[in-house]
Amino acid sequence: MIMNMETNKQFKRILETSEKKVQISLLNIKKLLFPNFISVYDCIIINDTPISISKEKFNDIINKMYTDKTGYEASNTETLINFIIGEEEFAISEMIQLALIAIDVWALSLKMMDKESKFCFIISCDIESSFVTLRYHKVRNNEDMWLVKDLEEYNQPIAYAII
Repeated sequence: MIMNMETNKQFKRILETSEKKVQISLLNIKKLLFPNFISVYDCIIINDTPISISKEKFNDIINKMYTDKTGYEASNTETLINFIIGEEEFAISEMIQLALIAIDVWALSLKMMDKESKFCFIISCDIESSFVTLRYHKVRNNEDMWLVKDLEEYNQPIAYAII
């Protein structure tokens, strides 16, 4: 279970009022908990197909599109809980509970792939559209985190945990 999670006030309110019990179909929970993690030049992303690209081309893409590897990972691990659960309907608080479970499972999978790295797991919510997004990136000494330090700057509920 996630021990230290940083949240903004909006996210904390949702957690305090949420039920701990969520029911989801086995097929959808499998899709959520066990995505296809692949390693690409010191990045671990979620992708269903292997990526075969030269290191030079990869670095060129990083520099042009993402600024750094952290941005690349955060963009290529974005997982909308709503899309995975499909036709099932859940409240935002229930989708957050699913995201928290996914973080626990993903952390184990990622640590098996890269024991030395720490990972920043981010849960963000869009209240108007009732979307909950989960993503992660490695914590790198030479790159900034994907989030701003003061979570209260975000207009929507957001939280992160470093594992």
